[in-house]
Amino acid sequence: RFSLQECLYEDFTDDILYHTLLSRCDRGYTIKQSFDELNLSFLIKECPKYGLNEKSFIFRSNLDTLHKVIKDNLDKVIEYFKDNETAAKMYFKEKLGGARKICLVDLGWRGSIFGYLKYLLVDKWKLCDEVKGVLLGSTYSEAAANLISRGIVTTYAYDHIHNRDFVRQDCGIEFTTVVVLESIFTSEGNSLVEYKLNKEKNQVEFLTYESNPNKKIIREFHTGVERFIDEFEKFRKEFRHVYPMSAVDAFEPMNIILKCQDYIARIVGDVLDTPYQVAGLGIKVQKYVPLGEIMLEKGLIKE
Repeated sequence: RFSLQECLYEDFTDDILYHTLLSRCDRGYTIKQSFDELNLSFLIKECPKYGLNEKSFIFRSNLDTLHKVIKDNLDKVIEYFKDNETAAKMYFKEKLGGARKICLVDLGWRGSIFGYLKYLLVDKWKLCDEVKGVLLGSTYSEAAANLISRGIVTTYAYDHIHNRDFVRQDCGIEFTTVVVLESIFTSEGNSLVEYKLNKEKNQVEFLTYESNPNKKIIREFHTGVERFIDEFEKFRKEFRHVYPMSAVDAFEPMNIILKCQDYIARIVGDVLDTPYQVAGLGIKVQKYVPLGEIMLEKGLIKE
């Protein structure tokens, strides 16, 4: 998301500033920390002109001023990221291989990645003619709802109108569902921070975070998913005629886990995706009760 936003400052300045800086408001983020994470460190020296400095915390009360710092220096920002956009365009052109209709697959949740890529690939770079998308799920947002209702994006597990019984409405569970699914399906690889050009400016390089500190716990999540898929496939092949299992049935373990508040509290409190690109998942607690143990405890399965 952040590597694509670097290509869009000129076209969607307000939208990018709103999403990247609002998420840092009133949460103990300093201007230096935030600008470093957004690769805007070169603007820190401009802050004193606006009554701010690198140690200033970001609050809603100074958010407009911070927006002004960036907008007043927008030409510098666009020029700074110019090569990054060139690299991104080269990368996607090679990957598309001349295809004019493509499908983007993502976890979710508000459709921002899809919106960014659709604009870049079709409207700005003109690398293809049509882009459609598939998301695991979506939270309610005007943008996502519009894409889904128009048939441009399809969701597999749930959205605000499709399979909404998967999402409990109490205690902000929709957000919780997103966090749990993000934790389960997140990548073990290092986060992509930027598309870059080499010194000769003829090849694409990738700037990634040095290492993913959460590979072990993410591998544990993935192992559980893979084991479930193996069992599901065995059951489906053996009993598909007498007991056909639908996608709704397959999602039932998630329904069960979403009702276990202790487990959810651990996921939300200790494996929470942070709002900047280099952090990944912040792991505080390494021990989790497996889903199988919860199902055993509730009498839903037998050993």
